[in-house]
Amino acid sequence: MFGFDDRDKTEFPFPFRTGEAWEAPEYGNPLAWGLHPRFNKLQAWPKGYGPMPDPVPHPLHPAVIPAADSAAPLADVFFVHPTTHRGVGEEWNAAWNDEVARAIADAWPLQHQASAFRGCGRVFAPRYRQAHLRVFYQDVPDGAAALDLAYSDVRRAFDWYLEHEDRGLPLILAGHSQGSYHLIRLMRERFDDAGSELAQRLVAAYVPGMQLDPAGFQHLKPMHEPEATGGYLTWMTVARGHYPDYYRDDFVKNPTVNPTTWTADLEEYSAYGAHLGILNRKMQLRYSRTIRAIPKDGLLWIRPLRMPLGSMLGLKDWHIADYNLFWANIRHNAELRTQAWHARHRNG
Repeated sequence: MFGFDDRDKTEFPFPFRTGEAWEAPEYGNPLAWGLHPRFNKLQAWPKGYGPMPDPVPHPLHPAVIPAADSAAPLADVFFVHPTTHRGVGEEWNAAWNDEVARAIADAWPLQHQASAFRGCGRVFAPRYRQAHLRVFYQDVPDGAAALDLAYSDVRRAFDWYLEHEDRGLPLILAGHSQGSYHLIRLMRERFDDAGSELAQRLVAAYVPGMQLDPAGFQHLKPMHEPEATGGYLTWMTVARGHYPDYYRDDFVKNPTVNPTTWTADLEEYSAYGAHLGILNRKMQLRYSRTIRAIPKDGLLWIRPLRMPLGSMLGLKDWHIADYNLFWANIRHNAELRTQAWHARHRNG
């Protein structure tokens, strides 16, 4: 999509290294946030898709309002964007303020993906020293070191949120691809304790586009009911019958959910009527009732799209569109789960 050379996935340009160019972001700095309700408020919303939800009162100076007294059930959303750092000969990590990686993040995931959660409440999305795309294609110590560096920023951003912005509301974690990788690690460290405050506040973790073995958690569970709360959801979209080049045998452990139904029905494809629409490149929501999907071998298989020229698209790996294909379903489900969380806690 962005004109990159696919050789950057397998190239090993030099050993992992750090230096002044990789100075850690300070999250008290407004520039260190791609999205923040005071520094850089989420503005994206599909064109012509009804009124833009803005459930947070006084977004420039958020008041401390108990959830029960809010005009709508609210949550705080911590979103981590996917990999936008790639290219032949590039460093193992991007600087947190790298112009190219930042511009791609701002134009795509911070609009097309994060916007699905706008109706849930305040959205926080940190910039971070993301790892290069090659780390997901090469099982080498240098890649692990690059991911460790990237994760250290995500963890510090979340801690900064807890110290400076937390209002005690329920929490939604959301990411994609590398963003999901870091959130899965954050979930293990901070949320995988059934008695902890953070575990009790978790509405849902939307972590598509990344391998996830449920055995890595002691308490957190996948959710396969539309109104369930307190667990996680994952899927990785491909054309029916396709196994991408990054597929491994242990992908079958992925507890894949069908985001048109939010169940894991393995017997038949979901009905077209369950699909609520695709968010296209122009931020337009179109083509509802277009996709039938089924979890298969840890992936989410979809049949050819029922839209003009849909059968001619020829795309087999839909990973980049894990959110766009199901944007409306994700939007409605995140708001439904937020409401369900409040209802359960209101009723004890």
